[in-house]
Amino acid sequence: MMNSNDEKIRFVHRTENLLKVAAYIRVSTEHEEQEESFEAQERYFTRLIAEHPGWLSAGIYADYGHSATSWKKRAGFHRLLRHCREARIDRVVCKSISRFARNTRDFVAALKLLTDSGVTIYFEKEGLDTADKGNEFVLTALGAVAQEESRSISENIRWGIEKRYPRGEARNIAIYGYRYVQGQEGLQQTGSGYQFRQICPVEEEAAVVRRIFREAAAGDSHVEIARRLNLENIPSPDSVRTKSKSAKKEGDLFRKGERKDALEQGWTSAQIGRILKLERYTGDILLQKTYKTDFLDEKVRRNKGELPQYLIRDHHPAIITRELYQQVQRQKTGKKSSGQKSQPVRYSFSGVLVCSCCGRFYHTRNRKSNPIWFCPTSALHNGRMLCNAERVYEEQLARMLKKALRCRFPYEKDDFVPALLQKLEQLQQWDTVERDRIFLKKKIADTQAAAAWQNRSEKENTDTCAENSMQEADRFRGRLQYMERYWKELEDTYSCREKAIRWMETLWGEKGYRQFFEEVAKTYVKAFVLSVTVYSPVRYQVRWFDDTRTDVEMSANIQSFRDL
Repeated sequence: MMNSNDEKIRFVHRTENLLKVAAYIRVSTEHEEQEESFEAQERYFTRLIAEHPGWLSAGIYADYGHSATSWKKRAGFHRLLRHCREARIDRVVCKSISRFARNTRDFVAALKLLTDSGVTIYFEKEGLDTADKGNEFVLTALGAVAQEESRSISENIRWGIEKRYPRGEARNIAIYGYRYVQGQEGLQQTGSGYQFRQICPVEEEAAVVRRIFREAAAGDSHVEIARRLNLENIPSPDSVRTKSKSAKKEGDLFRKGERKDALEQGWTSAQIGRILKLERYTGDILLQKTYKTDFLDEKVRRNKGELPQYLIRDHHPAIITRELYQQVQRQKTGKKSSGQKSQPVRYSFSGVLVCSCCGRFYHTRNRKSNPIWFCPTSALHNGRMLCNAERVYEEQLARMLKKALRCRFPYEKDDFVPALLQKLEQLQQWDTVERDRIFLKKKIADTQAAAAWQNRSEKENTDTCAENSMQEADRFRGRLQYMERYWKELEDTYSCREKAIRWMETLWGEKGYRQFFEEVAKTYVKAFVLSVTVYSPVRYQVRWFDDTRTDVEMSANIQSFRDL
């Protein structure tokens, strides 16, 4: 018997052709229950599409661990809309409007894009379908409701926090010099019923904190203080720069451009600076030091008087006096320059150069004359494990890229641009992300099921077979994790390749060949290159858009000529 949902779904069936149907899934956190929800939705929509006659699966598009208040970081959502524009999808199914978008502006813009592309979308929870023109107003209104729901939740949380602040209710945080009091005796409760866990000083660490403040008050620089602590082998705080949530989920895999934890060992000037900022060492807590302008704004801003701040005195045991703290702050204020921080400027090699030593993205300076790229970790002068990466002139990088291109794509001059253009166009047209994801997930599930069956079997050597199956499942899982990052890199650089294609279509013959190499390093690096690992000013590894790699060795460093 057909239910109401089936009637609504079948409303748009075509009789002459198969309908290309895609599903969109999003979960906003990486908590275990959300992970289970993600997998359950994926199985449900895969079965739903497979069981409907006349439907052809266009893929399960997914975003994991991203909020719906903005689509900026949602690669799966971007790809879904792009494929709708490219007529690869006729119809989309989604669990609910809130899974699709909680920002009215983005929701209306996405609906318009789908409508202009001739694509319909069905929201299961609300039972609404854009194939029914009467639903257009209702959908827009519900999109506004979804945004209002998100705003309401955010405002309720903010309201609760703001009500606690005037009452002096604040939680403790784990910082160097203190530890939580364990057990029931460590729990504290205010008159209004607010609970928090008590902290107490760790005297060995507290003595180091007092020393840091005294030396800073005496005029010693952060670098000098950190260097002395390292020379005396005084243990440093745990690394403040930790792996991202996504990196944690992927084991030892780091995001591109993220510093490796090993290089955080030892005291650094940054750690000294963070300690000297904390008023909590005086036993006081200053509340609402930062804020967000609204729930759609993901950027955390420093409170410079826009909102009231609340100072709670004697909230916990002090390590230093308020007078010593204020003396250090007055010295720091005198050294700070006034004015707003300028927004970072993006250059052709920004977000491309990766340090082989510490894993961080290279930064640039000296832009007005002979631009130089350097690893920011190598600029540190303290810490036990320092990065020894050398600086690289941009002129050297341009020469390196030209050599790498000729090595990776060894075409004749007249054929070079057309052949490379064809490769870019093929990549833009080829997109089997959703199909490949399903294939790899199926492989993981099959090998896990095989291991479970072998564990239950009473035959000989089942333990070895089960272990082999689990190892194979881990290999497929690692492959899927790697491909997810690669697919996101491709989506993030899609527009760069589109611009390069339009430019290369204007280049012809040997003259076009020369124009290509004159301009490519200035403007179009990201169209061809996903990353460049810098081993030294004369040794590099280029990772191309097709996920191949080319090792490049230069015969000489540009700097050696400049030093003559």
